[in-house]
Amino acid sequence: MSKILTDAEFDAKQAAVYTITASGTNLADWNIPQDAHDTMDDPKKAWDDAFKVGGEAQKLTRSPLQTETKDEARAKYEPVLNAFVASYVKKNPLIPDTKKSEMFVHIDSGDYVRTVEPKTFPVVLDVDTSTPLQSTVDLVDSGTKKGAKPDGTNVVQTFVFISEQSIVNNEIVNSAPATDADYIHFGADSSEMKVTTKFDGKDGGKTAYMKFGFANNVGIGSKSRVLIITIPK
Repeated sequence: MSKILTDAEFDAKQAAVYTITASGTNLADWNIPQDAHDTMDDPKKAWDDAFKVGGEAQKLTRSPLQTETKDEARAKYEPVLNAFVASYVKKNPLIPDTKKSEMFVHIDSGDYVRTVEPKTFPVVLDVDTSTPLQSTVDLVDSGTKKGAKPDGTNVVQTFVFISEQSIVNNEIVNSAPATDADYIHFGADSSEMKVTTKFDGKDGGKTAYMKFGFANNVGIGSKSRVLIITIPK
């Protein structure tokens, strides 16, 4: 039985499939018809627009209509994406297994070797908050201490908790994450060890708690230690 993807996992997969297959000369090299790839254009745009405002990262601001629109967009896009993957990616011998893995496509093999979730975690090396409403973080691998993703890792995922103020007993209280469950998978996943996160204008000046984790088609490894920044205005 195939795993049911969360919206964030589905978004990461669709973005990888759409982008990687169309990159450079891949369509021609992998014998994928352009019109087959084009079938994803309209449903992808509808999904991207809907997920941007109706995804889990916007759970505090999204309306019921935005959530419903997001669900409907996925319901229309997912079968188109799955049909494309089944027809032109999964069994395509021209596509290297490493590229299939980057697209979160399970690799069938008679000599099946179990893929395991990442065993190391990203370590923050440098942080740049000089651009308004944006942070750029350079990472290294906790195992190798180098700025390259470890083998078997597809992307770096970002998890964020944005602190909000409230009045408790006539005092201003700033919220803070208590556990990893309080963090939200936030923004676009990065295939590199330099991760740029963009924030909404309404969050400028707030405190953001950030963690990073390596992910592959099996799961997410341990998350990094917390990075605390003030979101630049």
